[in-house]
Amino acid sequence: MPPLRERKEDIGLLARHFIAVYSAKTGKNVREISETALKSLLAYHWPGNIRELENLIERSILLAKTDTIEHIPLPAFDEIKVNNKSNEWYFKTIQENEREHIINVLEKCNGRIRGAGGASEILGLPPTTLASRMQKLGIKRSHF
Repeated sequence: MPPLRERKEDIGLLARHFIAVYSAKTGKNVREISETALKSLLAYHWPGNIRELENLIERSILLAKTDTIEHIPLPAFDEIKVNNKSNEWYFKTIQENEREHIINVLEKCNGRIRGAGGASEILGLPPTTLASRMQKLGIKRSHF
């Protein structure tokens, strides 16, 4: 049987099946899945296949406050990328993650490093340490 990522048309049916199963099992009155939640399931890559879908639906039912699942807590798949030239997985290094995080914070602070509301305060680093890490990671003012 092909993996779930190759059978996107089955995701809605499987989700509704698991909603029925786990609603009965947990005694919660969850009956539906919102369009937004379903769209997020359809956009996900599904490295964990049907078991991952089942676990996500079960968790969503436990967290649901109404009779409709409004949000599915999908894993942060942005950190893992598939190399298009081969089917090997690519994981970002700690330095790549740190660099991206610092750039994102600097963008939110409009490039401000020091002072109240500056990137160093948000990151919990002395400004000199942040400047040193920026230099080490090759982050320049042109990046933000």
